[in-house]
Amino acid sequence: KVFLLPEPLAAALGYNLLHPLFPLQGDILSIDIGGGTSDFSFLTLAHDNREMLVETQFQIGHDAFSGSEIDQAILQRLLFPAFTIQTGLRLPREFYSGKLTSSRNKFQYNRLRQLAEKIKIELSREEYYHLDFPDFHAGYSLNLELTAEMLAARLEPVFERLKSYIEEQVKLRAKALQLFSADKWHIDAVLLLGGASQTRGLKDLIAGIFPDLKVICPEDPSFYVLRGLCHWENDGNSGATSIKSIYPFNFYIERISPDGSSHLLEKIPFDTANLELDLQKRYPIFSLPLDSVYNLAPDPDSILFRIYEVEEEDNQVNLERFSGQEMVWQWEGPRQELHNYLELYLDLKKSRIESGEALSATRTRPLDSNILSGLLARQKEIQKLMADSHSNPRLAEDFGEHLSRLEKVNKPYSNHSETTLYKLLYLLDFFTRPGN
Repeated sequence: KVFLLPEPLAAALGYNLLHPLFPLQGDILSIDIGGGTSDFSFLTLAHDNREMLVETQFQIGHDAFSGSEIDQAILQRLLFPAFTIQTGLRLPREFYSGKLTSSRNKFQYNRLRQLAEKIKIELSREEYYHLDFPDFHAGYSLNLELTAEMLAARLEPVFERLKSYIEEQVKLRAKALQLFSADKWHIDAVLLLGGASQTRGLKDLIAGIFPDLKVICPEDPSFYVLRGLCHWENDGNSGATSIKSIYPFNFYIERISPDGSSHLLEKIPFDTANLELDLQKRYPIFSLPLDSVYNLAPDPDSILFRIYEVEEEDNQVNLERFSGQEMVWQWEGPRQELHNYLELYLDLKKSRIESGEALSATRTRPLDSNILSGLLARQKEIQKLMADSHSNPRLAEDFGEHLSRLEKVNKPYSNHSETTLYKLLYLLDFFTRPGN
């Protein structure tokens, strides 16, 4: 069997198992500095270690801050200049850009990257390192005395990029989760993970960004992850520990445009941003009518559906951006194998979208191009109730105009949050009226 568990949760779970007297609890920011990326996750941990929630997860790429960026900075800001001073030779331009063309240069560059990683590790443990590296380039060796202080000075620009990202992006996410306000972080601890988290000076940098907070940096972060995974396999799947997540993506389905001349994307009305989803469960997210604008197959006897996944804060959603990329789910096959509807599920245990058994006899009403074809009629009944119940006349009028706009574009469940707001305002007006 294969069990999937978010790495920051596995690390937090492992840490608490090994520190039962002083476990992590409350709101935690996990920062995982890996070889190619850095991952940030806000976690909420119950004091009894029985409920864990991933509030949000996001990632910065290799060009912002990562172990690879640190290695590259050691080469470009420390070793390459020292080699030029000692020999009078300058390495080829492609060694600085990292965009190597010849196989020989690629081999040599990878060899130097391994050297940079070794220096990073050694100077994270010791104050001093003697380097005597044969054939650094073009048959010349490099002999150098390195100190931890020297390394910290050369890495300062790279550390500044991490600091800027936290100040600009992580803080923005924290504000949305009400974990930062009035120039103060409202979290209980910072958990620093990943192999590159051991780089000298990094913990001090994080401690400076989060003053008055406990910054935990295990000597062997991978051990906590493994310990947490072992516990999850033995105990978590029994239901003793509940792990939930805010799924940080929206789903879009490809459909035929109203005039039939092109395809466009339509958001699936499944609220991933505000639901705490259990990582062991399977959630229904969509009912696909086979005879609808969502069936892209040109042949009436065939079925073709496509669904895409987009980060929740990404507002630039169109088909062009997915050119050459795989969709998150696709169904293609003969029409006669299915009935009227195809049910879609988000299976978090398997970390995928999957289709359920098609439904037939239970759904025999006439189909139109909308999944919730009766929704608009029900909303109009509510609008009529507003007008007849002597509530705020302007509210009923505005709600009617809102429904007319939805009917005009033939998308009754579009902007459903605004539809819900009108109904909530009506209820508030009704229950605060004298005599009710």
